[in-house]
Amino acid sequence: MPEAEYSKSSSSHSKRSLERRVWDIRYNTELGIRYHMECNGFYERASKVTALLSLVTSGTAFVFVLSIPVIGQFLIAITAILQAYVLVSNVSSKVESHSNLYRDYLDLKKQIQSLSSPPGEDSVKELEIKRTEIEAREPAVKRALLDCVRNDANSYLRTGAEQIEISKFRKMTRFFF
Repeated sequence: MPEAEYSKSSSSHSKRSLERRVWDIRYNTELGIRYHMECNGFYERASKVTALLSLVTSGTAFVFVLSIPVIGQFLIAITAILQAYVLVSNVSSKVESHSNLYRDYLDLKKQIQSLSSPPGEDSVKELEIKRTEIEAREPAVKRALLDCVRNDANSYLRTGAEQIEISKFRKMTRFFF
């Protein structure tokens, strides 16, 4: 192959490689956005529900302690269990963590959208480093939730990828496993 053709082919291959790398970053960013948005919403709801249940059971326990002590003691125990759950699960820090990761992925998406066309090697390398830094701060991934958001991201990005079949049970328990 003549040198000029080789150079042209190599340049085309390099360009395609950069575009593929940008696509991979974009896809993982969309997954991250959806994943952390879902987690943040779940933990916010869990926090509100446990706070509400604690308030209701503690208030009700006070009334029942005076009239029916056995029920009052039972409600005090439920309140203690709810408060222990809040302390052990550390829901508020999970809300903050997923909220921060969600914002970081949105910032990365903004940087991807502002890339020049065609993107330069340095720009792509910078995006890859930022994505790796975000991923290093991520907690363990819940596979069922990841499958759900992968389906959503594939639809949003029109990848043409086949949707992953997810059972109703798996959808309902996606935040736990």
